[in-house]
Amino acid sequence: MFCAGGKNNVSACNGDSGGGMFFNIDGTWYLRGIVSFSPSRPEVDKALCDITKPTVFTDVSKYQDWLIRYINTTEWLKNLKPCNDSIIGRNTECNAVNRYDGDFFIVGEKESIVRVKVSDASASNEIEHINQNDLGGLDYDCAGGRVYWSEPATRTIFSAKYDGTDKKPFITEDLEEPRHVAVDWISRRLYWVDYGKEAIEVASLDNPAVRMVVNMNVNDPNEIAVDPLFGKLYRIHKNFLIESSNLDGTDEELLLDSSTMWISDLKLSMATEELCFVNQETFKIECINFFNKRIRSIASNLTSPHTLSVTDGMFYWTEGNGGTIESINHQNRRQPSIEYNKSKDVISLIAVTNVCPMVYSPCAINNGNCPDGTICLYKSREISGKACITIRSKINGQYKFSPRIGNMPSWYALIEGVPDFQYCEGSIITRNAVLSGRIYWTHNKTIYSAMYNGTDKKIFTTKGLKDPRSVAVDWISRRLYWVEHRHKAATIMVASLDNPELQAVVSTDADYTEIAVDPVLGILYRLLETGGIVKSNLDGSEPENIKTSKTHKLYNIRVSVATGEVCYINQTTSNIECMNPLTNQFRTVVSGKPKTWALTQGRYYWIEENSPCAINNGKCPENTICLPNPPCPMG
Repeated sequence: MFCAGGKNNVSACNGDSGGGMFFNIDGTWYLRGIVSFSPSRPEVDKALCDITKPTVFTDVSKYQDWLIRYINTTEWLKNLKPCNDSIIGRNTECNAVNRYDGDFFIVGEKESIVRVKVSDASASNEIEHINQNDLGGLDYDCAGGRVYWSEPATRTIFSAKYDGTDKKPFITEDLEEPRHVAVDWISRRLYWVDYGKEAIEVASLDNPAVRMVVNMNVNDPNEIAVDPLFGKLYRIHKNFLIESSNLDGTDEELLLDSSTMWISDLKLSMATEELCFVNQETFKIECINFFNKRIRSIASNLTSPHTLSVTDGMFYWTEGNGGTIESINHQNRRQPSIEYNKSKDVISLIAVTNVCPMVYSPCAINNGNCPDGTICLYKSREISGKACITIRSKINGQYKFSPRIGNMPSWYALIEGVPDFQYCEGSIITRNAVLSGRIYWTHNKTIYSAMYNGTDKKIFTTKGLKDPRSVAVDWISRRLYWVEHRHKAATIMVASLDNPELQAVVSTDADYTEIAVDPVLGILYRLLETGGIVKSNLDGSEPENIKTSKTHKLYNIRVSVATGEVCYINQTTSNIECMNPLTNQFRTVVSGKPKTWALTQGRYYWIEENSPCAINNGKCPENTICLPNPPCPMG
């Protein structure tokens, strides 16, 4: 640490210059220190720093090596020293490639894997004994000097040394149609896409029995890529979307959405902190920045780009007509073609270089000391830098999943119930106090359920599902209702919660977007695309329009069992409104800009776009806390 003062009433303790010590030398800003603490002014009610006293700074120069990794990754990769030990310590940064040779391509063809020297493509050699079956996916472990590939026909993932020797099965159990593979060489994990399961899975490279499902219901599954430095998993979705998540599948985010692209062959560029891909729609190779999401063109006017490989200095690709490996450097200068006269059916291209960055990962050794029955996955935002996730196991033909419920459900419904409520039917009284404690949701072509804590996740039904949307639970009669969406029409379906094979069609005559069920009064509410609300019996009979509106957009329909009302968000008025189905009178419950909401027997809860308390404590006086109160004029 060191001390420094200010002048002319400019002081870091006031937050000037961002609260740090910066220098501008020839137009370049340099950071020297960040504020550690500042003396406070005496005898003042509100704590204020004293600009007349020096500020204590933390010297950031000792973090130079760590900072350069994120500020100038290209320079960091270039200056990495060879690793001296197989165990990477907490403060170690090194280059592991010195253990193995480099400077060659691994080319995955349909029925073979070929090693091609960058300097002399004619001296290529085929990795032995793997040309019996079609190749699914291919990647390499630069720290272990091995290549991994999948064979869908044999339902197996193999590995071998770079020269093709020591070939052995890596995973043979519980695979249906393994395709694309991606290696995290730092945390020692292998990720793959199983087309048969429509899932992304992960296993330890050191113990493949330690594995789990990262992402279920990956419809039209496509290629994946792993960033082991930043702890990110990327995948192509529907050929025009790129999605990212943590390595454990959490915090999913849409990185790229472009209907004008046809994306294939996703590859990571560590040097530029970008994700690169082939755009087969425009015959370009393009890259998108992880952070600002800017897209730049690397190579254009290509004949038919097919496969891609990226190093810290070059981009390589093959054309659909085969014969050569093309390249361009990071300064956008095309390089001479590399003659390659093998098969035209190239599936994957990998450039193995002399750079293999290694940094500390808490998961690399001994499964991160996670408890038995869990797998350690790197997670940078956790204090420990890891997440210990329950391993999936197969029990009585069913899969047991980790407590994480699932991915991005399209629609969901909770069996909440009303505590101490009695429902009478003749002389039978049924007490409903959260009868089953399960949550139901739709994702792609499936309806799932799980316990409230995310355990016991299982498929409820896939029968006849094409595009299931809104779901609603009748916990008293043990029924689940959902909307099966069709173009300009919708079908409302119902199934028994105890036997989902027992299904029936409730209605098919309008474009319903959402539904809600009042199991006490036996009413099914349907929200129309036009903004109206229709109520009917639970079997769909006696439909009645209780609200007609072509100017108001309604969504998030809910039933208040406590008041007997049907409630919703009116997007046009930005209100939460409730309507009495008997009198058709409605009232405004909340004014503001609610995005979504929920209710219990006594309260309404919602998430607002702009809460009056979200910024600067709502400008409330000192020693007070701002809390939303919709009836008040100030909110």
